[in-house]
Amino acid sequence: MNREYKKDKINKFNVEIKEDGIYYTDLKIPYELVRSKRKTLAIEIAVGGKVTVKIPLRATRAEVIRLLENKADWIYHAYQKQATRKRKGIEVREGVLLPFLDRTFRLHVEYSPSKKSADISVKEESILLIETPLLDSDFVLGCLESWYKKNARNIIAMRVNQYAKAMGVTYGRISIRSQKSRWGSCSSSGNLNFNWHLVMMPNKILDYVVIHELAHRIEMNHSKEFWDNVSKVCPEYKERKLWLKDNGLSYELYIKE
Repeated sequence: MNREYKKDKINKFNVEIKEDGIYYTDLKIPYELVRSKRKTLAIEIAVGGKVTVKIPLRATRAEVIRLLENKADWIYHAYQKQATRKRKGIEVREGVLLPFLDRTFRLHVEYSPSKKSADISVKEESILLIETPLLDSDFVLGCLESWYKKNARNIIAMRVNQYAKAMGVTYGRISIRSQKSRWGSCSSSGNLNFNWHLVMMPNKILDYVVIHELAHRIEMNHSKEFWDNVSKVCPEYKERKLWLKDNGLSYELYIKE
């Protein structure tokens, strides 16, 4: 749940904003500040209740306080909703089953203090082994995401090339991104963006998204003509589209807090 704000709103709560949290009369909500090269301030409240305030590199403390005070009522209700909501996705822990296209690997994390960085490899056809000098959960999660992204770059590039030839279209740059619910996009100049989570899903779902985005090289809309072009290469696109809608968000990786 993410909101970006440009206008102020009056809230009904009397709150106190401190560095370790937002203090209401009956509740304290911790938050984390994340600075990046962005232009606006945004608040994200994840399933489980984690509050992240995303701000530009040069944003001041006063701007952050003003944002949190103005949005205190929304934060209060959104936090309570997200804190009690059951998280969808895959908890990263020892022995968990990790999907990879039409295969499944069981995760095994092995402590290797002599290593300078983590190594990931497939063992015995079904074990995904992470040999790591750090057992920190966030570090292991980051290693796993990097492994998926690396594979996504290679696999998706091959699929795009394959289907572009079959559909008689050209394309520009291919980018792999980390997005929660947007699976792909195609710019007017032919540049393609894909969500790395697609390589966790069945082959047929990845293929559908690739075909979908390449079809935008013919029709930059979702008209009947667009879907006719998709159907020529993927007759079962309706079933695959529905599967993605129903199951896509279940492929998020997370660590138990």
